[in-house]
Amino acid sequence: QLRKDLEPPPGVRRSSNSGFRKTNVKDRILLFLVRMRRRMPFEGLRIMFGVSIGTAHAYYREVLESFHKHVVPRLLRPLS
Repeated sequence: QLRKDLEPPPGVRRSSNSGFRKTNVKDRILLFLVRMRRRMPFEGLRIMFGVSIGTAHAYYREVLESFHKHVVPRLLRPLS
């Protein structure tokens, strides 16, 4: 579900100011995990992933929102 939420529908390309997204879903999730685990600043993520600071921040927020939408409810669901 998380992957479906982050990928655009088939045939649709998400555009940005400078063209089309460079990073795929796996790289965006990796960016998110590096930020969460290592608390790496966005400047470091910019260098590591070859994107601007604003783009790194946008990717982080996008995955964070999807994480809260799909993963957190499963973690908080009572065991039956």
